[in-house]
Amino acid sequence: MKLKTNLTIVSGLLLISLSGCNSGGSASNNANQGSTTGSGVSVSNVAEVITSNQTTAQSTSNLVSNALSADNGDSHQYWALHFPQGGNTTVPLYVYKESELVAYVEAFSQPVFLGKYNSSDSDGEYQIVIPEGDSSYVGCSFSLSGKQFSSSTCTGMVANTNGNQHVLTYAAVTLPNVTPNPVPQPPVYESRTITIRNNTSAQITVTPTNCASLSSQVIASESQYVYSIPDGGVTSCNFAVDSQNSLSADLPPATYNFHTLLEVTYPALGDVSDQANVDMSMVNGFNVAYKMYPAKPDGYFNNQLGYFTHNAALGSIAQAVDNFDISSPASQFAPESGLQSVCDSISSQMPGSFFAAGTSIVTPSSTFEVWNNSSQFVGCFSPFLMASTQTAYLSPTSQNLSEEYQCNAQYATLGTCTTAAQSPYVNTIHNDSNTIHGYAYPFDDWFADYGIDRHTSLVWEVNSFN
Repeated sequence: MKLKTNLTIVSGLLLISLSGCNSGGSASNNANQGSTTGSGVSVSNVAEVITSNQTTAQSTSNLVSNALSADNGDSHQYWALHFPQGGNTTVPLYVYKESELVAYVEAFSQPVFLGKYNSSDSDGEYQIVIPEGDSSYVGCSFSLSGKQFSSSTCTGMVANTNGNQHVLTYAAVTLPNVTPNPVPQPPVYESRTITIRNNTSAQITVTPTNCASLSSQVIASESQYVYSIPDGGVTSCNFAVDSQNSLSADLPPATYNFHTLLEVTYPALGDVSDQANVDMSMVNGFNVAYKMYPAKPDGYFNNQLGYFTHNAALGSIAQAVDNFDISSPASQFAPESGLQSVCDSISSQMPGSFFAAGTSIVTPSSTFEVWNNSSQFVGCFSPFLMASTQTAYLSPTSQNLSEEYQCNAQYATLGTCTTAAQSPYVNTIHNDSNTIHGYAYPFDDWFADYGIDRHTSLVWEVNSFN
C-alpha cells in the first residue's frame, strides 16, 4: 500500500524576487511581468530571498541555500524562449541554431531552452520558423553572445528572469516572411521508455503500481528491464524494488511499504500541452541506493529532453531548470556511510520519545530499521510511515502525530506542516552530500518533483541495498 499523499504546494512562504521580474511565473507562462529591453542587453543576476512571517524553523537555511545554489553563478543559469500568443505566431513552430534544430514547439505552454547563460555553447544565431501553409513560412531571428541578446527582426524582444532562467520573448506582431534552410520537417522521436538497471550482485524483483497492466519484473544481476510507456500515458505510475534474492522476501506480516519509489506521470503522446512528471520518493522510507537521469538520444535536438524544471525554492512559483544526464543525475541517493548507517543515525535522533513523551517504537528492530524474519536489514522506515495510524509502529498511537507527519488536517499547509519538515529524517536526506533531490516528505514537490518533456525517457539505476 502506498501511503504517500499528494498535496498542492501553497505559495507565499518563500518567494524569489529577481531583477527584471515583478513576480515569479510558472513554466507554462508565455511571458513574465517586468522586463529588460533593448539590443545587446545584459540581463542581471541578482537574487533576493524573501521569507514570509510564516517562516518555518525547518532548517530552512540549508534547504534554501541548497535550492538557490543552482541559481547563483552563470554556470547554473539558462536561456529560455517563450512565444507570444498573438500576431502571426502560431504552433507548431521550429527553432533553429544555425542549421541545427533546437526545438519543435507544439504548444505555447511548451518550454524551450537554449543552453547555459553566458556560455559559448549557447552563443550563436537562432531562427524561429513558423509554417503558414504549403511552402510558406514566417519567422524572425536573434543572436546570443555571453550575457547579451540582440535581434533586428524579432520585434520587441525582451528578457525576463524566472528562477535561474533568462526568458526571451518578443512582441505579438506580424512577423516577416522567411525562406528557411533547411526546410522544416517534424522530428521523429524515439519511443519513450523507463529503463531499470540492476547494478547489484543480487537478483531483484521490481513491482509496478498503476503502470497500465504491467506485472512484477525479475531483473538478474547486472541486467536491466525496459518498460515502454504506453502512447496513452500513465498516471501516478510507480516502481519499487520489493525484494533482492530472498533477503527481503520473508518480511514479517503487516510490514507496510517502506520502499524507495520511482514515480512518474506521462500524458498521452497527443496531449501536446502537457508535460510529464517524475520524482524519486523516500516519503515512506528507503531501501536502495540509486541514481535517476534522462536517457538522451544522440543529436543536438535531443538536448531538450535533458531539461527538468522544478520550483526555485520552498513556496515559490518561480521556476528553476537544470540539464541532466548520466554524469549529472536528476536524483541520487548514495550516502557514503551506507543505507543502514544512515538509518541508524535517523533512529538515534528520533527515538520514541522524540515523537511524544512516553512513546515507544515497536517495530521488530525497535528502531527505524526494517528487518526481515532473519533480523537482517532490508530498509528504513520514514517518520511519515512510523507515525501512521495504519502501521501501529508507535505505542501508544496518536492520530495527531499521524496528521503532523503526513501534513494532513490542520497541518496541510507549508506554514503548519513544520514537524515533518524539521525532522532529522528530512534533514538527513536533504543535507547528505551524495544525495541529489530526494523527495523526503509530502511538501517536497518544490525540491524534488520535476516537470519534463512528454517524450523524455528515463533511467533508474539500482546500485546498492546497504
